[in-house]
Formats: sequence, C-alpha cells, structure tokens
Amino acid sequence: MSKFENLVVIDKGKTCSYALKLMDKNKISRLLAVEKDKVIGIVTYLDIINALNNPRKRKNLNNARIRVSSAMTKELTAAKPSSSTREIAALMIKNKISSVIIEDPKNNSVNLITKTDLVKQALNSEVPASMIYTKNAISVFQTDTVVFARKIMEKNGTHRLLVIDKEDGDLLGIITEKDIAHALKLFRDLTADYSHPDIKLLKVSDFMKKNLRTLNNDAKIKDAAKIMLENNISGIPVSGEDGNFGMITKTDIVRGISDGLIFTK
Repeated sequence: MSKFENLVVIDKGKTCSYALKLMDKNKISRLLAVEKDKVIGIVTYLDIINALNNPRKRKNLNNARIRVSSAMTKELTAAKPSSSTREIAALMIKNKISSVIIEDPKNNSVNLITKTDLVKQALNSEVPASMIYTKNAISVFQTDTVVFARKIMEKNGTHRLLVIDKEDGDLLGIITEKDIAHALKLFRDLTADYSHPDIKLLKVSDFMKKNLRTLNNDAKIKDAAKIMLENNISGIPVSGEDGNFGMITKTDIVRGISDGLIFTK
C-alpha cells in the first residue's frame, strides 16, 4: 500500500500545465511534489503564477518546459499526528500557509491537512460571520489588467479580489489566484510564437467569476462554511450594513478556530 494512497501527488518532473489540469480535475488548489517515494515540496496556484509570470522563464521557456521542480515550494510545515485541530489552525495562521503535512512513519502514511478540512469543522458554528469577516474588502475594476490585479494581491497578501464596476460601483464578480494562473497559461499558449506579446491585454473582466454567492451581514459562520464546501470556493462577498461589501474567507474561519472563537472537536 502506498503511503500516498489518499493523496493526489505529482512527480517533480511533470510540467506546471499538467499540474494545473490535475488540480482542476480533482478540485484542489495544491499538490505534494514527490520524487520516487519521498515528498520534496508542494506546488500551488500561487507557485504556478510566479513561474509563468517570471520574466526569464516567460522569455526563454514555453509552458511545456516549465517543470514542477522549478515552481514548487520546498519548505514544508509539518504537524504531529497527535496535533489538535486548533493547533493545526494556529500553524497555518502563524506561517501564512493553507496546508500542513503530517507524516506518520509508524503507519507509513502521509496526510495533507488543508484549510478546507478545517472549514468542515465549522459547519455547526452559530457564531456570527460579522465577528470574523473582513470589512471593505480589497477590490479592482473590471477594466484593470490581470497583471495589476496580481500586484494588488501580492501587495496585500490576499488570494482573491472583488471586482467592482468602474461606473456605478456595483459588485460584478471576483478574481482569484486560480483565475490568474489560468489566464497566464492561456496567454503563454496563445502567444508562444510571438516575439513581444503584450500581457497587458489580459483584462480582469475576461477571467473573473460572475454570478456570485453572497451573504448578508447577519449570516452565521456555518452558512459561509456550507456555501464554501458546496461550491468549492474559498471566499464569499458579505453585504455590510453600510452597503459596502466585505469578504469572508477560509482563512478567516481558520483564524477563528485558532483563536478559540470557533469550537471544534
């Protein structure tokens, strides 16, 4: 029996394009990178964005040649098999990560605990979402470029942005790291034969998600957790009392668990 039996893993020699397909197929946002029977890193949408948007690689390599080994993060944060849910949540918040690895040599097993796993623990939480969500969430306009949206994410340490209509201020959609990763891959595929392709042609409006699920200000955390899990999303706009939109994310829920606000088993 393989110690990776319950995990989706990827060989370090595979391409980033293949990694994207594997993530999409399995509806996950990260893969453990392996060499033979050993975990050597982890690759996420953010890692792939950085690889595809790297100026040197963008100039000299096409998608088919950018390997997981050159994009992955090698430093992994590990928890003990005996760690509690709250301890794992605290590790994620402290290290600003979305998953921790648990290796159990005694049982020859490897497990990856993600924020999604922790969100499942909040499905019965009656705590008001207003106690943890981010008010006045960071946003971009639909006319902004994908590159600009990426810079805003980097600057603010966020993985998603609300998209606001430039004319009337209405909420139009949301753009995430996953959307940007696919935008950059598509751009590289379509412009592989061009000497000086203009990446600024990629607009937020072309890649953002529309028809959003939203929450009212009086929603409970369990409502947010249910929507996230049923729709495989990590953030939900919240309509504030002042008419502005905030955002509740998996990170907010994990922080609530870490702080003891959301009780788990």
